Amino acid sequence: MLKDSVAVIDVGSSKITGIIGENGVNDNFMIRAHSEINTFALSTGEIDSPEEFRSAINSVVSSMENSARAKITEIYVSVPSDFLAVRNCSQQMFLNKRRKLKQRDVEDYLKAASRSAVPSGYELVETSGVQYLLDGQKKVTTLRGNVTTSINGMTTFYYAKSNFVKAVKDALFPLGVKNVEFVPVPLAEALLLFSEKERFAFEVLVDVGSSTTSFSIVYGGGVLYNTSFALGGGYVTAYLMQRFNLKNFELAEKIKRKLNLTVSPDYNGFYEVADGESIYRYPQQVCNDVARYMLSELAEKIDEAITASNVKLPADFTISLTGGGIAYIRGAVEYLFGSVEVPINVVCPKTSYMAKPEETSKMAVLNYALNYEGV
Repeated sequence: MLKDSVAVIDVGSSKITGIIGENGVNDNFMIRAHSEINTFALSTGEIDSPEEFRSAINSVVSSMENSARAKITEIYVSVPSDFLAVRNCSQQMFLNKRRKLKQRDVEDYLKAASRSAVPSGYELVETSGVQYLLDGQKKVTTLRGNVTTSINGMTTFYYAKSNFVKAVKDALFPLGVKNVEFVPVPLAEALLLFSEKERFAFEVLVDVGSSTTSFSIVYGGGVLYNTSFALGGGYVTAYLMQRFNLKNFELAEKIKRKLNLTVSPDYNGFYEVADGESIYRYPQQVCNDVARYMLSELAEKIDEAITASNVKLPADFTISLTGGGIAYIRGAVEYLFGSVEVPINVVCPKTSYMAKPEETSKMAVLNYALNYEGV
């Protein structure tokens, strides 16, 4: 590998992306290689085609190695919410004297905290500190190196589906990759998008992808609640295909890109879409109603997730929206706000480039691999 660089793979609901990068100046990143493969090998929580999944990863790794002219022996791979289980555990520990916490102390604390049952069919891939009180006063999210006589706090444990872990390793180990680190996407996105001060005020993050939406409640250095549902921007495309009996996915995508939900319901215009040498016209309000139907479903899922979380959110909480699923449908955020009745802010990486909602996940994984030091 190149000095100071890391290799990451971001597994999305419609594509797999690979990046070799390193830290740059002004909180930016230097990208040494970038590769992206469109694939629908995964559905919500399942790997529909292990062969296609393996082939996509192979192509991404090969492309990165060729671009960077470097051999990848270690790689960080994202774990999407639909392959993830999150558990939070509280634990108290007293030391025999005031001293600096070492790696062994942290391991003992985490072992005691993680005694609750591991979800069946999952394996532990990461931990992060929600909040720790040292000596009952000092509030931190990491333990190693701090001086204290006691620890009292909560830790988030992240478990990935065992079949996902196996599929990733089966694809990467034959390529000469010796070490694979798994990155929980909700945690990585929270660390990239929000400052520590913002996280300690609670953050509700909704990442809408093509076929999957992730919902997370973030506090401190951990994730208090995480779930996902099979709903995303691709559903608007699918609904358009069904409504107009279209066989051409690309044509439906072109219609979706033209949607403008801010126009008056009384307007009887058309969306004109070119397909080859042909021009097609589709009733604007009919198309908009298709998108509004999907957004109404999404609002219901968000409301259900907030209730199911059992997290007591502040009265003035807002929702942070990211991902490429609906962020570019004009008027979608405003319509969603009207449905959930909670202020919605679109968030994205704060880099001078790739500052788009659709870039959040992959840049979050890169940032995590470069900068996160763990508990």
